[in-house]
Amino acid sequence: RPPRSTLFPYTTLFRSSVPTSGEDQHATTTVSKDADDLVSEIHSQNVECFNSTTSWKFAVTEGRDSPLLSLDSELDDGELLLTIQFNQIVHLRAVLVHGKSGEERISAPKRVKLFANKPNYQFDDCSTKKATQKLLFEEKECIFREGNAMELDQTLFKNVRTITLFVETNQSDAPQTKIGKIQFFGTPVNT
Repeated sequence: RPPRSTLFPYTTLFRSSVPTSGEDQHATTTVSKDADDLVSEIHSQNVECFNSTTSWKFAVTEGRDSPLLSLDSELDDGELLLTIQFNQIVHLRAVLVHGKSGEERISAPKRVKLFANKPNYQFDDCSTKKATQKLLFEEKECIFREGNAMELDQTLFKNVRTITLFVETNQSDAPQTKIGKIQFFGTPVNT
């Protein structure tokens, strides 16, 4: 008879509920009280957005609470690539992504890849390289002003200076993606 492992009860008892970076994770969390909205850590000179027809500011900073404004991809390509360099190093805890008000069922993001500290990634890199974490947003999770934030794997998003958000697909595989709001939650690391 093979020996019994004394580790078995402990390994099953303490497994993390956060999916690994290879798995898609659904938005199911409320943001903890010790996590701040990191909008004050974002300045326009530190942001790049590719494949968009409108300003990224509509979703990330200035217009993110307006139901009339959105960050829109090109008309014939639903992919978007947004890279944000924070003013200082942060610990990211959650991200919230909502579609444009009234158009969530069609054009809100569905599959999103996040890359921590990869400031020079382009579309090819995001398509072929392993994401720090993959997110899968269901339709109800992208409703403007109603959907939940997505909890991030705390071990993978410590000491983040740059976050790259790559929208692979939208809810209905429509030719255009529209994002009404993107919000990052976490804590600045005082250096």
